Amino acid sequence: MMQMKLPIFKILIALLISTLFAQSLLSQARSDATNPNYRLSVRDRISISVFDEPELAIAQGIDARGEIKLPLIGNFKIEGMTIREVEEMLESQYVTQKILRNPIVSLDVLTYSAKEVSVLGSVPRPGQITFPPEIEKIDIVEVISMVGGFTPLSKKKDVKVTRTLPNGSQVLLTVNVEEMIEGKKKNKQTETTYIYPGDLIFVDEIWL
Repeated sequence: MMQMKLPIFKILIALLISTLFAQSLLSQARSDATNPNYRLSVRDRISISVFDEPELAIAQGIDARGEIKLPLIGNFKIEGMTIREVEEMLESQYVTQKILRNPIVSLDVLTYSAKEVSVLGSVPRPGQITFPPEIEKIDIVEVISMVGGFTPLSKKKDVKVTRTLPNGSQVLLTVNVEEMIEGKKKNKQTETTYIYPGDLIFVDEIWL
């Protein structure tokens, strides 16, 4: 009798291990698909759902003001917030406004907005660079390499970066990219300047 039960026991163990492995893969796939630390941008298209409350589910783009509109609880500015921050904020709103007692909110990004940087002036291939979907910033050295590096006449020590702030004002940064490149070649620790979507990089020429 024991000999007949043993194969069945082995099959049950194998099925249990297979199920746990499949759940692990599914969890990992979901984690990779939507990074909870991703900061939302205008024109990202998102879906928001509340567990066991299908009538509250929405799918919409973040508008030019950085806002979304949700059933029952209203409009919220979410631009610049992480996915997890928005989930927690909405869960709190459903409770505060006495809509739900213990809501579980899930936010997923359906399509990412195009995040671009313009590189102009003395570079081989001036134009726009598009960030990978979930990337929020790129090292300026990498951005310059994406447009072919510098030309023989580029002012590598005096690269200008114009950045528009959320309030509409602009700041102008001057970056010594040559020093950064040399530091990387020699494995020296140098300060990194990051470029963000919407930045304008201008590389001037040396006057001979």
